[in-house]
Amino acid sequence: MILTPVAFAAYSLLKSQDMGQQRLLTTDDMELNNFWDMRPSPDGKRLAYSRIGTDGVLCVRDLESGESTQVTSGEFISTPVWSPDGKRIAYWVVQPAEALKIVDVASRISSIPRNTDGLKLWPKAWSPEGERLLCVREVDATTASLVSLALERGEVTTLVTEG
Repeated sequence: MILTPVAFAAYSLLKSQDMGQQRLLTTDDMELNNFWDMRPSPDGKRLAYSRIGTDGVLCVRDLESGESTQVTSGEFISTPVWSPDGKRIAYWVVQPAEALKIVDVASRISSIPRNTDGLKLWPKAWSPEGERLLCVREVDATTASLVSLALERGEVTTLVTEG
């Protein structure tokens, strides 16, 4: 789900621990309003987003402190998806070379899942145990499949194909 800044502000009603009340997160909360493709963490305390402009890197913002941390570099990314435990983020690299990657948020180390080199896989959701990724795979210019990627084995299973 990609949200515009206005839709994001309406979507992001968050609890403020300082006040024990809800407050609306707005574009003023983000650095220079220079962000897109945002996803809240499973616990709702952090936000993964692509910083637009010259770099398009993946950043994570702590919503309580307001601190942002850059977790990737040298890549223009999209579609960040948090793992259920909030420790990893799957994302699609748009440039310099298209690829599905997963970053460990704490160490900031990214890797390409096994057997996915050359496949166009856009992450959509993690399985509840964090062992599989549900992705959209571009088969060709007019055909796409919904696939399940078993991360440990690197096995891609087609669930549905449209096109």
